[in-house]
Amino acid sequence: MTPIYFISGIGADERAFRLIQLPGYEIRNISWVPPLKNETLKSYSIRLSSQIKTEDPIIIGLSFGGIVAQEIANHVGAKKVIIVSSLKNRKELPLLYKIAATIRLNRIIPAFFFKKSTFITNIFFGAKGQTDKMLLKNILHSTDTKFLQWAIENVLHWNPETSLEITHIHGSKDKIIPIRYVKPDYVIIGGGHLMVLNKARELSALLMQVLK
Repeated sequence: MTPIYFISGIGADERAFRLIQLPGYEIRNISWVPPLKNETLKSYSIRLSSQIKTEDPIIIGLSFGGIVAQEIANHVGAKKVIIVSSLKNRKELPLLYKIAATIRLNRIIPAFFFKKSTFITNIFFGAKGQTDKMLLKNILHSTDTKFLQWAIENVLHWNPETSLEITHIHGSKDKIIPIRYVKPDYVIIGGGHLMVLNKARELSALLMQVLK
């Protein structure tokens, strides 16, 4: 089977893709590792790329993982890069995040604030059912605080050196990265930031279409 490398969102793991079904493909999950002190996103992505054992790989990145997927592809090359609920460049960063980056708001707000699972986080991530809400709660709770701070900092200040040929899939109801800021190739109607879970069937079918 053809291997596909999946990269999850901030602090998440392979549980994010547990409902994705891609017959004929072998899903391989790239695991997060702790960032080194003052490590750049580029350097970090190069370290993560050591988990890829295939030439010209197919890489699928979710949210922050979509950003990292692009950085990895810039280093090792890729047959195909697909990003889900993510962005392709700094221009697609929502205005509020650009303001936060300018005033360094992420350094003012304690990181543990972002780890709290409340009805607000459920709304923003699009966690609808009880299963989604519990999984989101577990993911946020288990996320390493230092990794979270580092990742947020790098999202807010990400500026890719080169542009790649990317397939971008986005949800029409994404509240973390509202669709009005991005230019996706495919839109899943009603999909939120966690559509990889609650729109898994639609997303799987669309991924199969893109892969073929």
